[in-house]
Amino acid sequence: MNTIIRTLVALAFIAVLQTSCTNSPSPVVTTTDNSISGMTSLTDAYLNPVTDLSGIVVTVHSPTWDGVDTTASDGVWSITDVPAGVYEIKATKVSCDTAKSSNIQYVGTGAYKVSRLKVHESVASDFVSGASASIFWKYKRNPEDSTQIWDSTAHLNATVTSNNVTNYPLRFTLTEASNSSCTSFIAEGGEELLSVSGLEKTYEFLSFSQQLKALYGNSLVGRTFYLQIRPYGVYGPGGSCFEPYVVELTF
Repeated sequence: MNTIIRTLVALAFIAVLQTSCTNSPSPVVTTTDNSISGMTSLTDAYLNPVTDLSGIVVTVHSPTWDGVDTTASDGVWSITDVPAGVYEIKATKVSCDTAKSSNIQYVGTGAYKVSRLKVHESVASDFVSGASASIFWKYKRNPEDSTQIWDSTAHLNATVTSNNVTNYPLRFTLTEASNSSCTSFIAEGGEELLSVSGLEKTYEFLSFSQQLKALYGNSLVGRTFYLQIRPYGVYGPGGSCFEPYVVELTF
């Protein structure tokens, strides 16, 4: 009987050992609480993507607390132990414009992810390195007398050469003076991209004719305007307009 008991005790001890091996505790996974983090992107002077995102300094600021981190090549940043507050986040790099994200309301617990901060080098003056434009007219004639014109509409095409290798959008405006500011124009946008050949893109402007007709009726002939071309949504120091490439047009 003693032999049987000893055998059962030994078997039970072996089972306990096996159980303790097969159900060993999982490794502890450390999570970061009280953190604000995100990613960055970087473009060069022609708004072409840069792959090495190292050296972008990100600051998280409120009137009572500041934190800072510097990105590695992957562009990721993270600032920990952030107290509750309302923050402004800036991403800066030498010779680049600052990216901002304002009014970030953080409750002081958990991991808060911020939208990607997009940093770009100061845009080069030769972003648009060349452009030409042409005007052509479309006529509506009296079906009973083809010599009688009922209506005429001016259409505009432009071919633009840009140092940007992607399809970064451009802003097109028609002005009455070559040095008009970006907020002073008589017609804007409405372009359709017709073709791309390397760095050269050709556009047709679908709504310029309607905008011009509303202003001048059929009295466009002989008038001179200026087609201003800028990278879309890009501004200079202090929010000033980016200098445009200008093409003179006489209708």
